[in-house]
Amino acid sequence: MKIIFGLGNKGKVFLNTRHNLGQWFLAKLQEDSTIKDYIEKSEIVLIKNSKFMNEAGVSVKKALDQHQTPFDNLLVIHDDWDLPVGSCRLQKGKNSAGHKGVQSIIDALGSKDFWRLRIGIGLGPKERREEFVLGKLESSERRQLKLLLPNLIDSIKSWLA
Repeated sequence: MKIIFGLGNKGKVFLNTRHNLGQWFLAKLQEDSTIKDYIEKSEIVLIKNSKFMNEAGVSVKKALDQHQTPFDNLLVIHDDWDLPVGSCRLQKGKNSAGHKGVQSIIDALGSKDFWRLRIGIGLGPKERREEFVLGKLESSERRQLKLLLPNLIDSIKSWLA
């Protein structure tokens, strides 16, 4: 069993924000015909975070326990301000770098030994970082993310293989 977990905050107020890119991409993943074949043929569970970002670890731990899934079969998709908009990175075993959702997962699991697909949102103004990540995506950012979709999907296929 493999689990793909999309980070984000619950509630309509957070829809289309930079911090909800994990959930946004999970929705796009469910729409993609090439990935649907992988999902239908494999034991893959797609889960959107149903709590606030800093409580995500509880949901991830519960899902891993319920499906008896090892950390190596977990992929967490999330926004990352250390990467420029329009870029992504598939990594395993890294620190949270200040991302509260990722830190919540590390704390709940007692390990950072899981996969992450980081989606770049750029830095934004340092003094208003929280406001930036919780802000709505601008049209130029949405265009860049749509262009990034094939790379994100390829990253998922690589991880599944």
